[in-house]
Amino acid sequence: MVIGNVQELLQYRKELAMKVCGIFDEDEIGEIDPISYIEQTNEHFFVTVWMFGNKKIYSAMVELIPGDWDDPSEPHGSKFFDVYKFKNIDGIQVDDFGCVITLRGGKKIELKSNSLEGHGSFLFSAHGLVRLWDEYDD
Repeated sequence: MVIGNVQELLQYRKELAMKVCGIFDEDEIGEIDPISYIEQTNEHFFVTVWMFGNKKIYSAMVELIPGDWDDPSEPHGSKFFDVYKFKNIDGIQVDDFGCVITLRGGKKIELKSNSLEGHGSFLFSAHGLVRLWDEYDD
């Protein structure tokens, strides 16, 4: 399959992120929609996808490289991932501008509301994350 541009590859961002993070069962992260962002550095495009579930927050960054790929959901460029366990989260705050996740060591992770999915979807997912974390915390 020839993928001619980055927009076509963005359709597969969730599948790409799952493979990068080693998630094989969509039910693990299927309760809350992912939040994703795209950034460009020179000729390189990177998508970052945040997924929530299984008592963890997953962050996957994948380089999007258009080309002739048998499986467009398979990562072809640089890829990185992080996993944050709920037990290491000290607090989560959500407002109209974004979400701040504070880890027990004091590190803060900020997710802005200008995600690819849109402001409304971002808020829905961020509040879903708070609900999941509250359920875990009980």
